[in-house]
Amino acid sequence: MARETQIERVVPAGLERRAAAVPAPVQTLEVEAAPDLLAYWSVLHKRRWMVLTVFVIFVAVVLLGTLKQRPVFRSRGLLEIQKENPEILTVKEMFELENISDSYLESQYKILESDTLARRVIAQLGLEHNAEFNPPPGWLGQLLRGDRAMSAAESEAETRETSLKRFRERLTIEPVKRSRLVTVSFESESAALAARVVNTLADNFINQNLEVRWEATQKASEWLSQQLVNMKSKLEKSETEMQQYVRENGLVFLETAQGAPENIVNERLRQLQEERTRAQASRYEKESHYRLVQAGDYGSLPGVFDSKLMQDLTVRVAEVRQLHAQLAATFHPDYPKVKELQSQIDEMESVLAAERERGFHLSTNEYQAALRREKLIEQAFEQQQRQAETIAERSVQYNILKREVDTNKQLYDGLLQRLKEAGVSAGLKASNIRVVDAAEPPKRPARPNLLLNLASGILLGALLGVGAAFLQEYLDNTLKTSEDVERFLRLPSLAVIPAAQTLNGRHGAYGYGAYGRAAALTGGAAKDNGAAIARAGWYRIDTGAQHSALSEAFRGLRTSVLLSSAERPPRSLLISSSRPGEGKTTIAINLAISLAQLGQRVLLIDGDLRRPSVHKAFGMQEENGLVRYLTGGADWRACVRATNQPGLDVLLCGPLPPNPAELLSSERMRALLAQASSEYGMVLADSAPLLNVADSRILASLVEGMVLVVEGGETPRDLARRSQAAAQHVGANLIGVVLNKLDARHDGYGYYYRYDTYKPREEGEEAEVEEKVASD
Repeated sequence: MARETQIERVVPAGLERRAAAVPAPVQTLEVEAAPDLLAYWSVLHKRRWMVLTVFVIFVAVVLLGTLKQRPVFRSRGLLEIQKENPEILTVKEMFELENISDSYLESQYKILESDTLARRVIAQLGLEHNAEFNPPPGWLGQLLRGDRAMSAAESEAETRETSLKRFRERLTIEPVKRSRLVTVSFESESAALAARVVNTLADNFINQNLEVRWEATQKASEWLSQQLVNMKSKLEKSETEMQQYVRENGLVFLETAQGAPENIVNERLRQLQEERTRAQASRYEKESHYRLVQAGDYGSLPGVFDSKLMQDLTVRVAEVRQLHAQLAATFHPDYPKVKELQSQIDEMESVLAAERERGFHLSTNEYQAALRREKLIEQAFEQQQRQAETIAERSVQYNILKREVDTNKQLYDGLLQRLKEAGVSAGLKASNIRVVDAAEPPKRPARPNLLLNLASGILLGALLGVGAAFLQEYLDNTLKTSEDVERFLRLPSLAVIPAAQTLNGRHGAYGYGAYGRAAALTGGAAKDNGAAIARAGWYRIDTGAQHSALSEAFRGLRTSVLLSSAERPPRSLLISSSRPGEGKTTIAINLAISLAQLGQRVLLIDGDLRRPSVHKAFGMQEENGLVRYLTGGADWRACVRATNQPGLDVLLCGPLPPNPAELLSSERMRALLAQASSEYGMVLADSAPLLNVADSRILASLVEGMVLVVEGGETPRDLARRSQAAAQHVGANLIGVVLNKLDARHDGYGYYYRYDTYKPREEGEEAEVEEKVASD
């Protein structure tokens, strides 16, 4: 109860309310943040000398390289490659328009780049003797060659290869898209030579094309002549064999209207087939008439039964019958007129009957004649068909021989025609390649382009400089910001302490500026003591301006420590680091001073029994101290010494012991911490580095809280993680991390307010200031 009352008295009212509202620390989740342009600018500002160095070096190299280059001229010529012509032209192909094939164009482009064409141009212009294409060997070539003497042939071969290599490096073939045009470019230190090379290359390309076509035509003519002789003898032999076979087998062929040969037997068979068809049709007609006559249907028969006589008699009989019927109705049958009419009727009917009988006999005779004719034709057709079958069997071999003759004749005619066309093509000198624009000597060099190279050098230099800066930043695996601490260690960042060197000379922004300067203390002795401590390299917030950047930073650390727990702050606190030189002793001293400025009693224990430093910071001599108490030589209270800061006492190390780990793990050390926590508002302990020895881990298990100090921009992340794991392994309450010695000029942290005038604080204002810091 007494200890709780004492803590309530020490912590100001504003901080007590804030402590009650602050929840327990939670682990932060690592999420992918959006790109921070201000962070990128901060990196560039911090690495500006790297960016500037890379930029200046690159631009200087580009500028010097450009100025040292010899001017190179580029001359261009334009060629048109027309439709692909076959090796042997026909009259139709001469006037035929076709789309040029891509494969042909690609072939022509490769011919333009070929070594054969390049060697012709080199030999024609004598480029192998030009120093530009055949420079003397450099020191590397002489070194590789050694003392071996080269023969004339080897020297000439090497000269040709060097000239050819340099010629191909300077030649450029660029096809114009969606056209038959191609641009030929050549670079040389001489403008006139560049133009001559392009024009000579175009001329040789055209001449080579004509030569190839001429040689191909000549070879084709020779080959066709040989083939024509062979084909002629083969045709004559096949015709002789065919005629001999015809004579031996008695085959006779006639030529049809279409000009095709036809066998006479087949022609006779075809005619008999037609006659047979007509005979059958006639027999069908006569048979139908015969059947009608037999059935008594005379009216439907043509010829006799439908003659003029038969028709007139039939009409007359009908008229007389009608008149007879009229008179019979009035007169007696013996009436003379009636009897006369009856006599006429009988006479005309007898005539009609005779005519019908004659027609019946005529129809019967015609039917019998048609039937006999059909049988005769059928017999002749069958006989001719048997003869045709015999001829067909013999014609199989004849057709084979005939096809062979026709084939040989076609081949012979084709070869003869191609031979004539080859003779015509051999006399043609036209080329399908045309020079559209001849090359002319350029007025200005193509390179070096000073403005373009300089602009490119500036752009690339800036990009390389920025890339080098970000690469250096990426390879820097140290903890540099509070965000790094929270991201990689999963611990809260209690405070960020700026490096003293980065704040020197900032009077305009911070009033008194660097905390290494002597400040206005009460009494001259204090001034002299503070200046001496500053000169010795120890920075204390009670020896500089009360509102300096250092004071504000440690006030922030003090606030974070007091608010680290929701119920109450830890009464005993261990300050440690991963390795020596990270500023843990400075942090412990100034945190103790800042806590004492709140009006509470604070005890600072120098727990580093291997390299104690607290006595140097306060300018004290080590006499009695912690070691004497732990070895049983005196009570710890007798070893405590007061400092010039009211409320702050220190327990120095004393003489260095041979067994520091055993002393710190003793029950007397545990009792010391328990008793000091009940008598002081806060007990701070400085210790050795965590990873070097076991002293800090022993003390971490005895105190209520622990603060890990890391040096900003120097302590690697892995080293800080190992320290964190070592502390958590012994059950230490690691309340947070202090980022020390941070370069405030680059990292953009503001730790202080600006005060136009400095006024020393009066007594009683401390709690008021702390409330202001906590509320802000």
